[in-house]
Amino acid sequence: MRSISNILLGVFFLFFAVTLWAQQKKTQTNKLVENPTEQKGKIRYKPIPVYLGHSTLSGGTVNKFVFDSLLKQGLTSMDSAGVIYTVSSFIFNYAERNLYEDSAGNLVMLTDYLLEYCPGDTLTSDISQTIYQRVKNGDTLYFDRVIVKRPDSTEASGKSMKFVITK
Repeated sequence: MRSISNILLGVFFLFFAVTLWAQQKKTQTNKLVENPTEQKGKIRYKPIPVYLGHSTLSGGTVNKFVFDSLLKQGLTSMDSAGVIYTVSSFIFNYAERNLYEDSAGNLVMLTDYLLEYCPGDTLTSDISQTIYQRVKNGDTLYFDRVIVKRPDSTEASGKSMKFVITK
């Protein structure tokens, strides 16, 4: 009787040890999958800073007069080491706030969106003819998917910008 209980107790401890060992293996493999940045040899590139005009503005609130004068200059790009990059293209998104009246006569503030692909570092001629008259207090302008050329003629990703127009 005693030998049977010892055998059952031994099998129980063996089963318990195998279960613990399997759990430790599972948590070690999950750590590798959950955190891929810890893997060796993985290189992550930061986007290159982009600025509005010949300034250091890369987003935030800006006065309409200052924004108009800097937008005419185009986009510029420079990294922290002082290396100048040329902007080859970007996507311009203009969110214009307007006041409308619905069918019941209630005033409703709605946003109209304008999206344009711009090759080069300035706005296309279609947009630049009217944008300076349309931009007003409360509008938001985005510069996304900025592509810059390095001095060695390779392309890199530039940092996106978001501007909100103020008085």
